[in-house]
Amino acid sequence: MKNAEYKKRSIIFCLSYLSVPTTISIIESSNEDFLIVTSNKMLDTFFKRLYPGGKIFLLKSTPLISKNPLRTIHNLYFIHKYKKEILVRFNRFQNIDLFFFFVAFCEFETWLIKQLSNTNNIYYKPAVSIQNLNPDKSIQAKIGKWVRRFVYSVYFEPIRSGKHTYYSLTHEFVQEIRAREFHLDINTESICSKITDSIQEIGNARILILCGGIIGTFVERSKYIRQMDILVSLLVEKFGYDALAIKAHPRFNEYYSKENSLKKIPADIAANLLLSHFDTVIGYSTATLAEVANAGEKAISLLRLMDPIDRHVRDSHIAYLDNNATKAIYYPESCEELLVITEKK
Repeated sequence: MKNAEYKKRSIIFCLSYLSVPTTISIIESSNEDFLIVTSNKMLDTFFKRLYPGGKIFLLKSTPLISKNPLRTIHNLYFIHKYKKEILVRFNRFQNIDLFFFFVAFCEFETWLIKQLSNTNNIYYKPAVSIQNLNPDKSIQAKIGKWVRRFVYSVYFEPIRSGKHTYYSLTHEFVQEIRAREFHLDINTESICSKITDSIQEIGNARILILCGGIIGTFVERSKYIRQMDILVSLLVEKFGYDALAIKAHPRFNEYYSKENSLKKIPADIAANLLLSHFDTVIGYSTATLAEVANAGEKAISLLRLMDPIDRHVRDSHIAYLDNNATKAIYYPESCEELLVITEKK
C-alpha cells in the first residue's frame, strides 16, 4: 500500500454484492478519496474494473475452526500473524469515515473495525435483517462463540439457518464501537453509468432470471434442470428470447441445459445494479428479490415452485425474504401461475 493511500478519508467495507449499490453511491456522492476493503475476490475484480488505481484492498481468507485439529492450530497462528500485518497497514488511518454493512460471517473484518473504531468515525447500515433466524443454543455453537471471543475479542451471536450455524454481530457490538446509523439514497444514475459497457447485450430484455447455488443445496440436480427447462421453454414461447436475460451467482457461475440458450449477463456484476433495466426478476432465495420488490418491480421466487431437499430450509428462506421486503414477493406454485404473474401490469 502506497503512502498516498493513508490520506484517504473514507474506508468502505464491502463484503457482499448486496452492498455494492450503497458502496458506489457513497463514492459517487462525495469528493473524498476512498478505499474499498473486501475479502471477496469477485468483488475485488469488479471494483478494480470500476475504480482502477489502487483504491481496493483485498483481505486474505481467514478460516478459523477446522475438523482437523492441526489445521485449526495453523489457522490460529496465521490469524495471529495476519492481525499484526493488517494493523501496520491500517493503524495510520485517523479521523476518517468508515462504513460497513454486513450482519454476520465476517469475523476478522469485525475485529479490524473494532480496532479502528477508537480513532475514526464508524457508520453502519445493515444490508439485510436476520431477525427471522433463531439463536443456536447448542454446545457446539457455544464453543464456537467462545473461541471467536478468544481470537477476536468480540462477542458474536450464534444463529441457525437450516443445518448451518452462523455468527452474527450483536447490538452491543454496534454500541461498543459507537457506530452511527446512516441513510443514503441510492444513486441509480451513477450506478447505470458505471456498468453500461458491461451490459450492452441486454438489449430490450425485461425479464431477468437469477440462477446459481441452488443445485445440491436446495434442490436436487435432476429436478432443478427439469423444472428450469420447462420454465425457460414457457417464457421463451410467451415472450421470446429477446425479452429474457439470465445471470449466474458470482460464486456459482454455472448454467444448465436450456439456461445456456438465454442472453447472459457477466456473473461478477451485482444483480442489484441491474434493477432499473428490468421490470421482472425471477430467482430462488436471493436477497435481491427483496430489493426488487422494495423498488416496486415484480419479484418472483421459485421457492414454492421447485421441490426442495428440505422444506424447513425452504420455509426459513421464505421468512427471510418476507422479513426484508416492504412490498410483496410472489411465490408461484406452478409455471402456469408464474406466467400469469409476469403478464400483470
